[in-house]
Amino acid sequence: KDRIMKTLLLTACAVLFVAPALALDQYNTRTMSCSQVQAAVQRGGQVQLRHPSPDDPSQTLYDAFVANSSFCNARATKIVTVPAADTPGCPVRQCKRHAGR
Repeated sequence: KDRIMKTLLLTACAVLFVAPALALDQYNTRTMSCSQVQAAVQRGGQVQLRHPSPDDPSQTLYDAFVANSSFCNARATKIVTVPAADTPGCPVRQCKRHAGR
């Protein structure tokens, strides 16, 4: 019983320690200039940007963007654009999806 309790306690501590590190900073691109969006991505390394869908601006998308390919688990990056307060096409980097996805 003591061994099980120790295991549960260690697991709980590990989850509490790791969980905050997995959370991404979140930003709304509609309220930021393009340079602010790009600076937030560079500063955070990997962030979540909330932005309008290019297909239907009434829908909001939540996507991850990265400063460079080191945040992509051995995948390359691609340049995509998101709307910002001062431009409809602010270039930022996103991890490429694996083939077939």
